[in-house]
Amino acid sequence: MDVDDQDELESEKLDQMNPKRFNRDNFLNAISQVESSGGQDTNHPVIQHGLQAGQQAMGSYGLLPNTVDELNNRARLNNTLTPEMVAATRDPASVANNPALQQQYANQLADRVLNRFPTPQMAAYAWNGGHNLTPAQVQQRDYMNDPYVQKFQKVWRALGHK
Repeated sequence: MDVDDQDELESEKLDQMNPKRFNRDNFLNAISQVESSGGQDTNHPVIQHGLQAGQQAMGSYGLLPNTVDELNNRARLNNTLTPEMVAATRDPASVANNPALQQQYANQLADRVLNRFPTPQMAAYAWNGGHNLTPAQVQQRDYMNDPYVQKFQKVWRALGHK
């Protein structure tokens, strides 16, 4: 493990102790509403442009195969890789047919963004636009005017959150 990986692991461990964490279930409920109407529309379109071109999001939370790969790598570094995750490493598309594994990945990713960002809106932007962004990068991108964040904010408020 190189120094950067070790620093990131230490940073994540510290972030997990953040007392200002937002409720993960509330956050994921809102993300699911934005991504798939609460799991009702999981037939996501194939991405046409950018780094994820040719990929198709999966499940209620719109997880991408590259994200699944990265989450598996993080789990390997943390010694938390499960047999199901190992199988998904070989075939990321297999996640689409495994709601329990989707939930596991969504929980892992939600913890990451909620621990890194001071507001649910910034975390939602990172969920959609790059969970490895820093808070400063998200702030610089005028995230509150992003269409994804605006949808998230509407759902977030409709679910009774401020």
